Order: sequence, then structure tokens, then C-alpha cells
Amino acid sequence: MSREPVFDQTHRTDRKPALHAESSFDFLNRVAGDYWDQPRALVEEWAMNLKGDGDYQQTRKAIRSGIDDQFRSALLELYLHEVFIRGGFDIWGVTLFVDGRYQEGTAGRDVYESQEVH
Repeated sequence: MSREPVFDQTHRTDRKPALHAESSFDFLNRVAGDYWDQPRALVEEWAMNLKGDGDYQQTRKAIRSGIDDQFRSALLELYLHEVFIRGGFDIWGVTLFVDGRYQEGTAGRDVYESQEVH
């Protein structure tokens, strides 16, 4: 299965600063410049390191949601995933925080059980 990129693959020309009501994703997806190409490329790279296509799709959906809390949470999940894999850990079966629930997953020898989040 081919994975859709997290950010739109388009020629960007808009260099204006973020608008007050603009979501973080919408800004990063819109803004042009080498400075902004770097974080987009990093997010794409980290997301491609997710093993499961389901994990990738959920992460992509959270990043593209237009809801800054979900955007930031997904970026934190990607960052932590990258830290663990670069640290030599095997991570598998990890499903991100979705719809108010932590999903079961494993990282190395640690097992996380599903639990309702209030």
C-alpha cells in the first residue's frame, strides 16, 4: 500500500505569517520557504518510520485534523517514536491516542493496556 504524504505535495508561494485563526497544520501546509520545508520533511520522515499503515493513517489524520491539540499530540507521538527507534528499541503494535482512548500497544518489553481517558 502506498502511503499518502502528510503534507500536500504542491508548489508553495505564500510566505505570509500565520493568521490568527489558522491551525498549525494549515499554516505549515501553506507557508513557503526553505525554513519551513525542513520541518515538513522531518514530519514526513518520522511518519514514514511508523511500521503499521493503520498507525500511519491515524497519525496523518490527527496531524491534518485542523485541531491544534491533535496536531501537537501527533507530533509528540512521532518524536517519541523516533527517540525510541533511534535508541535501538523495537516498537510494534502501537496505536495512537484516538477518540478518547489509549489503544493497546507494546514498546520493547513494556506493555500498555487500554484505558478510558476522562
